[in-house]
Amino acid sequence: MWSHYAANHSGVCLGYDYLTLLSRVNEFNSNPKRSVFDQQRPRTAHLLEVEYLEEFPEQFDDEIHAIRTKTADWEYEGEWRLAVEGLCGKGGENTHGSSFGTQGCLREILFGINTDKPTRRCLTAIRDQVDKDIVMKCASPNVGKSGYSRK
Repeated sequence: MWSHYAANHSGVCLGYDYLTLLSRVNEFNSNPKRSVFDQQRPRTAHLLEVEYLEEFPEQFDDEIHAIRTKTADWEYEGEWRLAVEGLCGKGGENTHGSSFGTQGCLREILFGINTDKPTRRCLTAIRDQVDKDIVMKCASPNVGKSGYSRK
């Protein structure tokens, strides 16, 4: 995934605590507020395990099904996605102050082996202001093995 999504190992990956994030999803969904752009639909959050398909359907059942789907070529990623419905108005602008809180969910920040020093320093400074318990590591390829190690 580093070579695909992190600009040839120069990006950053954020690691979240699944149970804390799931708790935030359940808390968010227990709040009866309605979507800011469609009062008939509630605001809802979904923690979705990606479904990998050999072939995409001609049409998805709904937006959530589309969001949680990737081709089977990417199955090795074991990806999860957080989708939140009803926060933004027309045009995708959030003008109503609604948000989905992820405070306390972030557990680690993984740097690619080619992440530059200014980016590392900037994220370290932000981490220090937010939560010094967030672990920061460099992900480097395991030569001769599949996967990455966290140092």
